[in-house]
Amino acid sequence: MGARLGVRPLHSGIRDSRGAIHQGRELDSIERFALSVGLSLALVPLVGLLLNYTPWGIRLNPIVVSLTILTVGLVLVALAREYRISAERRNLQNPF
Repeated sequence: MGARLGVRPLHSGIRDSRGAIHQGRELDSIERFALSVGLSLALVPLVGLLLNYTPWGIRLNPIVVSLTILTVGLVLVALAREYRISAERRNLQNPF
């Protein structure tokens, strides 16, 4: 009935928008690099902002320790995601 009136169902628009966000292709090296730099530029000030409200404050040692913990945590998340991907789809090439 909706097709005769020229009205599209809501679920078809949702399906179309998901396809536009992720088109099923891998990221190029330059895209990976740009995303990593952008994520770093976004996370480092947030770490500094959080450290500002702790008793340790913004000094060299707390910044180094907190950024190291953040880096190791994100590496562990990336490794867990990588090992969930099947062996055929795993990207074993150097991304750079």
